[in-house]
Amino acid sequence: MTKAFILAAAAVAVTAGIAQAGPCEAQIGATQKRIDAWLEANAKRGPVGPQSTAAQLHRQPTPQSLAAAFDFVWENRGETEAWGHAGRARYESLNLSWTNVIQKLLA
Repeated sequence: MTKAFILAAAAVAVTAGIAQAGPCEAQIGATQKRIDAWLEANAKRGPVGPQSTAAQLHRQPTPQSLAAAFDFVWENRGETEAWGHAGRARYESLNLSWTNVIQKLLA
């Protein structure tokens, strides 16, 4: 096969997928209306409670605290790898997707 044929086949394959993906403006508009209604209803309820003092404290990392955290991760690679696997498993167990998140927010 020639390079031109391969490039042409790739172009057809890419544009075929684009051509089949129809506009979703109606779904986006409907979802936006549902989100706006939910936000409006929650805004009318007011705050859920007073803000705690702890929520007002600004704790920024320092170069030293970042270096200590990086050192810990480097020195405990096995533990941090386990954290990563546990985090991934937790993420997958939540079944996060835009569809599920929007449904849960608007429920």
